[in-house]
Amino acid sequence: ALIIANSSYVRGLVLGEAPDLAGRLVVIPPGLDDAYFTSRPSAPSEGFHLLTVARLSSTTPRKNVDGVLRAVANAPPEWDLRYRIVGDGDDRERLVAYARDLGVDERSEFVGGVSRAEVIRSYARADLFVLAARASRYDVEGFGMVYLEASAAGTPVLASRSGGATDAIREGANGLLVEDGSPEAILDGIRRVREAPGRFPAGAVREVARPYRWSVLGERYREAIGAVTP
Repeated sequence: ALIIANSSYVRGLVLGEAPDLAGRLVVIPPGLDDAYFTSRPSAPSEGFHLLTVARLSSTTPRKNVDGVLRAVANAPPEWDLRYRIVGDGDDRERLVAYARDLGVDERSEFVGGVSRAEVIRSYARADLFVLAARASRYDVEGFGMVYLEASAAGTPVLASRSGGATDAIREGANGLLVEDGSPEAILDGIRRVREAPGRFPAGAVREVARPYRWSVLGERYREAIGAVTP
């Protein structure tokens, strides 16, 4: 009777396979707990801090931590990039070795799986959240809650223009979209944010995430379900 897609991209995937479902298909994204809306530290830290929160699985290579590591390796030393990776999985060991091979292991911190409270603190301490996916036909971001979780902490985000990530990002308001997940595109995105430190005020970034709170989206779910004729 009712099909809820979590992004306009996923809606398009469904209609591509079954166009006759259009009348039953609505788009409502997943919601954010209020705990993610936190304040950023008042004192700036040394360096420019990048963050990725993702499952490090060999079955989801789209997360593209490799591409960010390569971008960090290619960045001018004076940028003083520091890269924190939150998450665990069977691909972590390979990625740690890759960071070592690139010579960025001292600037890259793989912290593994941590509590939600620590994830939230990581969002608030970062200067830029980066998840520039390299999607394939069978491996793509359906939406990308992490972009909104970072935004709720006032941290701008960098993503590639693919999958459902475009629904979570208002370009120029809470972050930037790059055309692909290549290290060159990622590095250029980092440069654009780093060289314009006032471009993404924390309050403005946080406002993009506010409509995605469960207190707002829960009502949309109730209305959609309530409109279904038994």
